[in-house]
Amino acid sequence: MSEPSPASTACSRPPGAWRAPALAGLGVLVAGALAVVGMPAASLLAIGCVLLFYLRSERAAQDQDLGECLDDLERKNVELRLREQQALELVGELESLNDAKDGYMSTISHELRTPLTSIRAYSEILSEFTADESPEARNEFLRVISGESERLTRLVDDLLDLARMESGVEHWEPELVDLRRVLELCLVCLGGLTIEKLVTFTLHAERSHVVEGNADRLQQAFTNVLANAWRFSPAGADIEVTLTGQGPRCTVLVRDRGPGVAEDLRERVFDRFMRDNRGTDPGHGSSTGLGLSITREIVARHRGRIWCENHPDGGAVFAIDLPRATAVGASLDDR
Repeated sequence: MSEPSPASTACSRPPGAWRAPALAGLGVLVAGALAVVGMPAASLLAIGCVLLFYLRSERAAQDQDLGECLDDLERKNVELRLREQQALELVGELESLNDAKDGYMSTISHELRTPLTSIRAYSEILSEFTADESPEARNEFLRVISGESERLTRLVDDLLDLARMESGVEHWEPELVDLRRVLELCLVCLGGLTIEKLVTFTLHAERSHVVEGNADRLQQAFTNVLANAWRFSPAGADIEVTLTGQGPRCTVLVRDRGPGVAEDLRERVFDRFMRDNRGTDPGHGSSTGLGLSITREIVARHRGRIWCENHPDGGAVFAIDLPRATAVGASLDDR
């Protein structure tokens, strides 16, 4: 290893490091000069004591400067280690986000490709049909194409809704929303499902509860949860919808009569494209797998939370908890 250069050594000295040696040499010269001119020994001793005191003071000041430099260096080292740790954590987060993005894009590609493949296959078969083919087969193929087209449209719409909400691009002016009225409207709109599969919806709401938010988005959230309950309930079952409130919050409970939520899916049931294949509805696979994810985003935008659990007597219970409106809408709660 090469020796450090004098210049670099000098630059590395703390401020004032040159003063003590210089003053010591100056003291020796002064003492010699005074001795030559015949100054008494007592005077020389006094001058020496003064110089010694001054040199010690300078040394103490240098030690203090050095201590402050070392403390400052230690602080900078701590800051550097902290920033290094933050950088490593950021790199880990970016890698996780990149992996999630790749998985998300792969899932989206698969979800889009599935209906498109069906549409293309059945269209090619129809294009080769002759006049001798049965009308029933032709109509069945057309029904599949129409159903897959509707599914593709719902998937694209759900992806756009989810992207707008997660990015914060979508904004709405808060309004007073009567939850009982919204739930009643949801049940009317879902009336067609009760004909397709004999499942009933029963609403338990003794009085109204008012929240601040967007009525259309809340209706979308409740509809997603109710449709999910219908999808997993057997024919002849009754889906109970209960609206309750206590203190500053109100809760909507939706209980189905299906197989319940698997333990390993309890925390992931609101993730994108998450599906439980135990649904009793043979057409449950037509779900986009985004409805509950969208519901979670809507509820979060309303400063609420959503969770699910299994009922002791069977079936799943989805709960949506929302803050009630402030004094502005309190009078509406009494209806």
